[in-house]
Amino acid sequence: MDDHGVFVQWKDRNEPREVPLSSKGDKTISRKLNLNASYYRLASPGRAYRIKTFVYRTDFNNQVGGATSLTAYKFGQEVQIDLQPSSNVSLTSGLEWVGDKVNSTPTLFGNQNGLNLAPYLQTEMEAERKVSVSAGGCFDRYRTDSRSAENQFSPRFGLSYPITAGIP
Repeated sequence: MDDHGVFVQWKDRNEPREVPLSSKGDKTISRKLNLNASYYRLASPGRAYRIKTFVYRTDFNNQVGGATSLTAYKFGQEVQIDLQPSSNVSLTSGLEWVGDKVNSTPTLFGNQNGLNLAPYLQTEMEAERKVSVSAGGCFDRYRTDSRSAENQFSPRFGLSYPITAGIP
């Protein structure tokens, strides 16, 4: 928990180390909580699973002039599967979702909720002479209470080749 003052204002140029009487009670109280959990299982030499979960909470009460307050949560999970069907091909796929919930005074943000869904897929192939090619993509869909959903596809393509023979 943070319990601290706010930006210091000088009373005037003759008393720079004094705070104006109108600002003496100004303060901000802030609390944060972050929890993360991760589970990884190697089911066989060619198959693995990963699950990640998190919760982040923050709140503050700002007592400067008019009081404002906020409590916000970000929470989500990712499930990923890694497959290696052959010695030179690997495949990664998964789904991530993240939720946002904000409760605040109407003059700050008001109450808002959001949800992001993102399935992804990527493959990597190692060809002759250690040339490696990867291709994949992620599709994001984000929605909030007050706006229509936004969609975006992010493709990925990569090519790598070791320049020096000693580097694997």
